[in-house]
Amino acid sequence: MDFKQIQELIKMVNKSNIGEVTIEQKDFKVTVKQKEEHITQVVSSAPAMVASAPMAPAPAPAAAPTAAAPKAAPAADASNLITITGGKWTTYRKMAKDAVNNAAFVAKLPIVKCATRNLRLHGYDNNILYGSEFSVYGSDAVLIRKMIADDPSLGERIHPSHNYCKAELVWAVSNEMAMTVEDILARRSRMLFVDARAAIASAEPVAKLMAEQLGMDAAWREDQVRRFQEMAEQYLG
Repeated sequence: MDFKQIQELIKMVNKSNIGEVTIEQKDFKVTVKQKEEHITQVVSSAPAMVASAPMAPAPAPAAAPTAAAPKAAPAADASNLITITGGKWTTYRKMAKDAVNNAAFVAKLPIVKCATRNLRLHGYDNNILYGSEFSVYGSDAVLIRKMIADDPSLGERIHPSHNYCKAELVWAVSNEMAMTVEDILARRSRMLFVDARAAIASAEPVAKLMAEQLGMDAAWREDQVRRFQEMAEQYLG
């Protein structure tokens, strides 16, 4: 029995005059009791789904997902430890919601409406034109454009064959905790993965500008260039 079905069962009991509903199969049992304004839930360690109660049947199990991405599934063990597995980065909010709801269920707390469904994350911009310059920065794009307006040299590209510019490097160091040349050329611009030769050629100017931003000396610059170039050689075809 998945958590959504348990939630539906709780709602069903809340709306009815039934005091108690039990769903069980072999050694598995879920009991939902109504007591005044509170709902008490008891759940065992093994999920299953068979309804046996003098009321409308519980919702049918959800159909198996057909998408290639794994579906997150929260579960509670005998010690009430909540585990959520599967899912993907783009569904992390729903995964978190399911995990919290499951924890509330096991702890016998009221199930309340999720407050994050329409929460706007940092960078949200409903008017962004995807694919335009700096669009990946969302609402922060205007700040990067202002940096370039204040200092046009920051509009220069790190490498002539790639669009990543100095302003983006400065932004990454100042706001995204970029600390190494690899952070910039692999994790921010992704240049290493699409053009390793260009990334190797860019190591020196990137290290120089980063050193200025971080207050590092020439020894740090040389070490960063050496480390990155040694690592990047494995990406050369």
